[in-house]
Amino acid sequence: MEAIGGKGKIYIQNVKPGISSTDAREEGCKEAIKDNTDVTLVGVDYNDDDPSKAQAQVEAMLQKEPDLAGIFGTNVFSAQGAGR
Repeated sequence: MEAIGGKGKIYIQNVKPGISSTDAREEGCKEAIKDNTDVTLVGVDYNDDDPSKAQAQVEAMLQKEPDLAGIFGTNVFSAQGAGR
């Protein structure tokens, strides 16, 4: 929230539902967003631990939401795909 100035659209890149650690990270991000009315969650995608799939999903999200302020990656594959 701090990095985007406390306002804007955020997108979550996750691995797959049912993994306790990444589920908890996703939920923590959603809780933080709830506490800030100037931040909007625009979507969550699951990439199956595939950085190439994560990259494609991020590219699609950027087409849909070109003013995206931030991406929260729940693990290394999510972050690598978003970074590409």
